[in-house]
Amino acid sequence: MAQALEPKPPLVGLDETDRLLVESGMKLFEEARLSLWNNTEPHSVILETLGQSSSLFGRVSDEAARDYLNARVELNAGRAILGAGDEGDARKRFQLAMDLSESSLQAKDSSEAWRVRADAGSSWMLTKGLGGIIRMAPKVAEWSDQSLISDPGNALAIIISSQGQINAPKAAGGDPDAAVRRLEALILRDDLDNIERFWGRVSLAAAYEKSGRSGEAERLCRSASEIFPENPMVQDCP
Repeated sequence: MAQALEPKPPLVGLDETDRLLVESGMKLFEEARLSLWNNTEPHSVILETLGQSSSLFGRVSDEAARDYLNARVELNAGRAILGAGDEGDARKRFQLAMDLSESSLQAKDSSEAWRVRADAGSSWMLTKGLGGIIRMAPKVAEWSDQSLISDPGNALAIIISSQGQINAPKAAGGDPDAAVRRLEALILRDDLDNIERFWGRVSLAAAYEKSGRSGEAERLCRSASEIFPENPMVQDCP
């Protein structure tokens, strides 16, 4: 079970008012985020809850924290909208998430803001054709690497970076075996939340499949399905 962790930059050093706004907003945000990954609520309900969290985050006075938090809102709103089938609107949300995370980084460098920027760029690629993927993939790799420079243990940054190694051609840094090693180490950690555990297992299954280890891929897919059985990633798992 994941342990309770102290807030990481840019959510440290906030004054009392900002801290209370963040705590209240995060309760709503995590409720919406888990519903999204569980795939248990209508997308309209998830978007409404995300909007409520954004209203609280928008009142945070610390610029780095405010823009980082609302970048996370836009990233997950984009995922909900994409799940409802609207690629164009989802792409706008992913772009806004990238812009907000960049603004947060201009105010204060943090692993998490780099991670959200990479996460949003990776999601943005899902809405574009090959040309867009070719343009964005190097930026996503750069941003996830920057996140890991600031915090080598950032679980979601490890997953995003590993996905690049799984999917990129060898000439562009593709290395599924290296991704396997990183993700095998990741999923053994006891500090992961359910989303990190699930996404890590699905990603490791994809790395196993790419490395010709289909039996191990199937085992990881079954393991991932025990966490979020209704998540669409389970259907696409090798």
